[in-house]
Amino acid sequence: MTAPSHAHQLLEKATAILPVSDEDLIYKGIAVGVSERIMALKKSGARLQGKHGSLEQLIRKIKREGICPGDHTLYTDLLEWQAIDHELAELLRILEALRRSGTKESLRSFYPTVPSAKSAFCGPRFAVEAAHRRGSPD
Repeated sequence: MTAPSHAHQLLEKATAILPVSDEDLIYKGIAVGVSERIMALKKSGARLQGKHGSLEQLIRKIKREGICPGDHTLYTDLLEWQAIDHELAELLRILEALRRSGTKESLRSFYPTVPSAKSAFCGPRFAVEAAHRRGSPD
């Protein structure tokens, strides 16, 4: 039989002291990690928004001006923005799964600091993109 990992030992010690189950601690840890990543992605998205206005504006600029062979900055920003949006969507699915899980009560005190789908996709850029995905005109 293998010895318990260091993380498992810490989990056992924490649940022996704290009035929560090991499952609750794991869910809270996941929620914290997901929330921190969402905040970092929102910061990166805001940087791109400040630089280009919106994803649609960046796409139009690339279509209009093309990509300079010696400077791929616009294309790199486009790829980064698309990756941010994709990762945000995946992280929000994880967060929603946590909220639907059986640990809702144990995470209730944590909810105010966990970004919701609405708060994670706030601001003009996200509103424009949401409208675009629904088929609304720019």
